[in-house]
Amino acid sequence: VADMILTSFHKPGNGYYDSDRYTSFVQHRGSIPLYWTQEASNLTAKQPIQINAVDPYFCAAALHFDMLFQRYGKVQVLNLIKTKEKNPRETKLLREFEECISYLNQFLPENKKIDYTSWDMSRASKQDGQGVIEFLEAYAADAIHKSGIFHNGHDFKTTKIQEGICRSNCIDCLDRTNAAQFVV
Repeated sequence: VADMILTSFHKPGNGYYDSDRYTSFVQHRGSIPLYWTQEASNLTAKQPIQINAVDPYFCAAALHFDMLFQRYGKVQVLNLIKTKEKNPRETKLLREFEECISYLNQFLPENKKIDYTSWDMSRASKQDGQGVIEFLEAYAADAIHKSGIFHNGHDFKTTKIQEGICRSNCIDCLDRTNAAQFVV
């Protein structure tokens, strides 16, 4: 966060990139890292979801999460797909993704496991008594507490580094993901 008209990355004088007046928080949004599809159609709003290939070792997801670990350190996943449906659609992916996370976590040390949260935002928004914003604010506070934020300092000792990433997804990575990432 910086306003380049008011806040330079450089401190007046000889300092380069040493202004303590800017911060950042990196998030990741993406599709569920499994082999799945849904056909685009103007006739049906909610197309069936098909899992195209069953990979018992979750190789594509392993590569994806490995890249996140290498770049950012800790990985937190906020999965916003539906947990209950009359006609299973999103829930097919939910089961497969949860199996994937469980499988991958068994190979990771306790302090490096994928921190997975599944929350049916659609259901929560329709029920009385469960505030969507309140849940997301609590999740955001926890996510930021666990990973920190980048806050530039005058030197390396006073610079704070973000040491993790919050990865959000729903089916289409639009409304639910936008709302969640906005709050975080």
